[in-house]
Amino acid sequence: MNDLNVVYAADDNFVEAMGVSIASLRCNTQEFKHVHIYVIDSGINGRNKTRIESIVNKVESFSITWLKSIDITKELSLDVSIDRGSVAQYARLFISRLVPASVERILYLDCDVLIVRPIMDLWKMGLDNNIIGGLLDAFGEKYRRNLGLKQNSAMFNSGVMLIDVNRWRSKNIEKKLLRFIVSHHGVVQQGDQGVLNAVLSNSLKAMDPRYNAVTIMFDFTYLELLTYRKPVNYYSEDEIEKAVKAPVIIHFTSSFLSNRPWEIGCNHPYVDVWLSYRNMTPWKNNTLRKDKKDWKVRWYRWVGRIIPRPIFLMISGILQAYLRPLIFRLKK
Repeated sequence: MNDLNVVYAADDNFVEAMGVSIASLRCNTQEFKHVHIYVIDSGINGRNKTRIESIVNKVESFSITWLKSIDITKELSLDVSIDRGSVAQYARLFISRLVPASVERILYLDCDVLIVRPIMDLWKMGLDNNIIGGLLDAFGEKYRRNLGLKQNSAMFNSGVMLIDVNRWRSKNIEKKLLRFIVSHHGVVQQGDQGVLNAVLSNSLKAMDPRYNAVTIMFDFTYLELLTYRKPVNYYSEDEIEKAVKAPVIIHFTSSFLSNRPWEIGCNHPYVDVWLSYRNMTPWKNNTLRKDKKDWKVRWYRWVGRIIPRPIFLMISGILQAYLRPLIFRLKK
């Protein structure tokens, strides 16, 4: 258990964020004898690969392997709808096929995560015969309905996943994921994350939210989060407060209320920590990107600043928990 296997999936658009994440990983895995990083490459140019390798090669115990991405549309001969992110994210559904057969356990990390404390306890976490460990996500009952899940089924955020690769293979999870996509004609709420939830909901061990402190935990108080997202079977207020005060892995998920740390105007409480790790990478002198959010999102954020917050949250909760899944269902 002193050898850590980490998997990222990236293209050129997210390679800078991945580099910062790897720099933070490098600083918080000193307890491990060896850290092997696997990168599912969905279009990373040679120059950026060299930059990533320069971060990895600074530590003798680190190594990196580039894995060629599998195109989901070609694999299934099917156009796959993108409900979030890009179609490249679907490449991680082939994770058990891509990593070497000798790999038995992996820690999957999205490129937009930052490791700020040691993760040995996470790596050693027991899965109790489940296939994955993940963060319970704050989604309401309507999202579960769209994925064919029961009202009280677990839903998880797929940005940090501890995976028992042996059980993934023995239970033919890849085949089940692909079959689900085909049965829904390539249109799934929450895209690849929705597919993972639909298939693995009953094989989930809930992890401490400190291991995947997502942006909404920082943008909202606990009661505001419940009003906005209306989650089912979620964490207690104490658990979320501990995650906010002492996170182990911070996940800079997209939020209509705030920008991400590589964008101009980010006010996340850990933006300076992210920038400090970026200073350890070849991207340290890059200028921050402009906020490319849709005008409707920027307009809605502006509205939120001028109307009373309780009213804004009530409206946002209706849009998020009821209207969005309803619109998706009607379109489908």
